[in-house]
Amino acid sequence: MKSFYTEHNSSTITRIACFGDSLTKGNVSYNWVAKLAVKYKAHNWEFKNFGVNGDLAFNALARIEKVLNYKAHIVFVLLGTNDINAHSNDAALKRYIKRNKLPKVPDKAFYIACMESIITKIKAHTTSQIVLITIPTIGEKLQSDANKRVADYNKALKQLANKHKLTVLDLHEQMLLCLNKAHQKSTCTINPKNQLYKIGEAAFKHYIFQQSWDTISRANGLLLTTDTIHFNQKSGEMLMSLIEDYLTTIAQKLF
Repeated sequence: MKSFYTEHNSSTITRIACFGDSLTKGNVSYNWVAKLAVKYKAHNWEFKNFGVNGDLAFNALARIEKVLNYKAHIVFVLLGTNDINAHSNDAALKRYIKRNKLPKVPDKAFYIACMESIITKIKAHTTSQIVLITIPTIGEKLQSDANKRVADYNKALKQLANKHKLTVLDLHEQMLLCLNKAHQKSTCTINPKNQLYKIGEAAFKHYIFQQSWDTISRANGLLLTTDTIHFNQKSGEMLMSLIEDYLTTIAQKLF
């Protein structure tokens, strides 16, 4: 399979697909895809948003054709938060299974199997460079069951990347470093039972009252997310920095 490096020249548009869930969609979260699109437009780098709110890896796999048809030079994949969040409580699990039409109870093996199918389909049908992004923290209580699960899934994700010789951008590690450096002790009172309400409340405050995502975070006693899941500006820019560092390396190879 040819590398896209040999097919690209500086007069063409570099197509970049951002494939994920609401963290990528950016309508209830800091829209890092839109920010990168504006920043790189003058350099002929095109960012296409393939984020869908609420998706698990299984759901993303079901719509992979849209990504394949885009024929991106680079595909950034950020999935897994909903696979883990589905286990926040019994009600959430039932809701995810029903709403997302899951064929089974989602677990780590199911997540990794779906992620591997995504990777193999992209590799089989395109010359895209695939870049995996680790699953972010869920809330800021790092010893919570959710974050223990995040760490476990990320370990398996890195093993998968190593198997397929893919680049990994370790957003999770960057978030851990930030939280530990800040000695963050979350005062957040959001729990899984009112999580959907808090997501809606954050969006309402942002779009109706024009509050920044960071302002909403502070009101909820959080440093990196608005509602324990979605990016504020700080975490969104953290991801952007990782992506920009990667793109700088790519650009050096291209030009």
